[in-house]
Amino acid sequence: MRRLIFFAIIIVMAACNLASGLQDGEQSSQNVNAADVSTTSVAQQPTSTATTTMGAVTRTPFPIATSTATPDTQIVLGSAIFGAISQGQSAYGLRIDGLLRGAGLTLLPVPSYQFSQNPANLNRFALIDTSGLLYLTDVGGGNALRIDSGPYTQFLPNDRQTNNAAAELALWSPNGQRLAFIISGRINANDGVWYVEPGVFGPLQLLVDCPFQGFTGCDIVTEPDAYGVWQSRELYWSADSNTLLINVNLPDNGRRALVVMGITQFDRVRDNRPPLLLYDYGTWGSDGRILASGRDPNGAIVVAWINTNGTLSEMVYAASANRLWMGWAVERLNGEVVALGAPGAGGTAVAIYDMEGEALTAPIGDGFPQRVEWSPDRDAVLIEVNGRRYVASVAGEIVEITAQTAGMVVGWVR
Repeated sequence: MRRLIFFAIIIVMAACNLASGLQDGEQSSQNVNAADVSTTSVAQQPTSTATTTMGAVTRTPFPIATSTATPDTQIVLGSAIFGAISQGQSAYGLRIDGLLRGAGLTLLPVPSYQFSQNPANLNRFALIDTSGLLYLTDVGGGNALRIDSGPYTQFLPNDRQTNNAAAELALWSPNGQRLAFIISGRINANDGVWYVEPGVFGPLQLLVDCPFQGFTGCDIVTEPDAYGVWQSRELYWSADSNTLLINVNLPDNGRRALVVMGITQFDRVRDNRPPLLLYDYGTWGSDGRILASGRDPNGAIVVAWINTNGTLSEMVYAASANRLWMGWAVERLNGEVVALGAPGAGGTAVAIYDMEGEALTAPIGDGFPQRVEWSPDRDAVLIEVNGRRYVASVAGEIVEITAQTAGMVVGWVR
């Protein structure tokens, strides 16, 4: 009798294991195919001498968080945790949870130039490779697609210099439904700002750039002011994902300016450039106003809240009146405004400043930054200057990450 009971138990356990195995097999075989319009599956790209074979890749997570994390007002960058870089990784993500953490990202096995994480789907990324091609991919290379319409085609360029639609910067909207990107190929009228709504609409060109006199893009766009040369440099989405704030360079005027561009499906919107708002730098505030910094229309260095039509709403800090230069001002989650600044007229190494004119950090690096990217919560900033990389926090710390991120493209993740 005991033997019969024993064999019965074994049979039941075997049946349970078989059922579990079948269920697991069904889950692992599911493949969610993104309905991205105007895209080519990476696995189905036309062959070319520049084609990179997409091999199997695996996810490398961040190191497990420990209980040593501190509040954002007491960020401890000096205890940074940097994960090892795995073979085939060329992107490196930074995040702050009290400590600064960094780890290699397994996206696509292509040389990476810039990436943007979807804030509504943290597993989804936009990736620009070194030839200027634009991809959408999950972590680990899943559902990888290349944008192949609009400014792009199904054929691959040999390099960035021959790519007439070389992407420079891509940025997801807060709702995760739209992707804006800047093209800077310096070849034809593709240059400027585009957006795509994967699975729904686009790509569509919103703004045509005219980076120098005689450039082909200058002939197809009408400007409403006396500024005939401009080049898109930075992008910021409004909180409702319906408006872009474009920071542009004005090469002939030795300064920068802002363009406010609403999202539309009207394909002739590119024919007319919106008016320039004559402030050097601008980001969105939580209430829909623009936080402007750098030179104002009169040439004074300020930090100020302005309306989307460029009118002054509120002066925050008169920097030049206090013998300071300030730019790249942002509003933190607690409402505090901070900026990068330096004594004098600028052009030198910058520090983080508060709106009392007090430096919160020492000077960052040995010169004026070539790249500035604030963390999502605006508690820290990534700065690249003269080939070196630094992360500085509002708590006063500066950490150089050049060695840890050598050969990688670096950006913030959530």
